[in-house]
Amino acid sequence: MDERIESLARRAAEAEAWTRELTARDEARRMIANAENEAAAIIARAERAAEKWLAAERAKRLGEAHGRILEDTLILKHRAVERAKALASQALSELRSDPERYSPVLENLILEAVGGVESPLVEVAPRDTELAESILKRHGIQGQVRPSSAVDGGVIVRDTARGFSVYNTFSERLAKAADLLLSRFGEVFGTAE
Repeated sequence: MDERIESLARRAAEAEAWTRELTARDEARRMIANAENEAAAIIARAERAAEKWLAAERAKRLGEAHGRILEDTLILKHRAVERAKALASQALSELRSDPERYSPVLENLILEAVGGVESPLVEVAPRDTELAESILKRHGIQGQVRPSSAVDGGVIVRDTARGFSVYNTFSERLAKAADLLLSRFGEVFGTAE
């Protein structure tokens, strides 16, 4: 009987050891599964954070690139307008130095500006005073011609009775043309001033 008790005790001890081992294995599996789940959650959070950061960084870089493109476009636009103004100014200067070509231009500028003005005060560049007087006389316009250093070419007509002035000078026309060019560039390139 002692052998039997010993055998039963041994089997009980083996069964208890086997049960502890199975319990330990189950606990190890649960721990591994929990660790794998936690690792997957950490990886998923890290991936979401990385995607979020990447999207924010991409948006930031795209915004910076768009800003640089817009800035470069505006610089090019202004350079083009300045170049066009310089070329036009040079052409007008050459026109002004040729009396045969300049005389009809000044005549048209004066006639445009005096339309509807009674007794206009016509301001022209000092060197254009005589030419302006002859234009007024030729067209039967009763007005006074006054030299003005503010006029670079063309004419300023003042209606003193009604208190307004018409600027029909080269510099005014160049400024309007430059504004028109800037506006057109804005339409073409989609950049607003």
